[in-house]
Amino acid sequence: MKPIRLTESAEQDLDDAFNYLHSQQPQLGVEFIEEFYKATARISRFPKSSARFSNESRKCIMDKFSYSILYREKEDAIEIGAISHHSRNPEWLKKRDHL
Repeated sequence: MKPIRLTESAEQDLDDAFNYLHSQQPQLGVEFIEEFYKATARISRFPKSSARFSNESRKCIMDKFSYSILYREKEDAIEIGAISHHSRNPEWLKKRDHL
């Protein structure tokens, strides 16, 4: 298993998703974070199991929420570069250097 690292932009994505869901219904924010940790544990154990997003990155679809975690496997860790809602146009993700 490799450790998980979030880029600053991915940390902001996570905060934004949590804050939005929490504002809709407080328990949703908590459930989202729990689901995020389940997904990152799966990514840590099986980093190559998610579909490719680009030449260097992969996309893990969260089970209970309409969000994907975009990451790339580095030599020493898994680097999460974005957390994106499925309604967003994926083109914006390509502007991030780490994806």
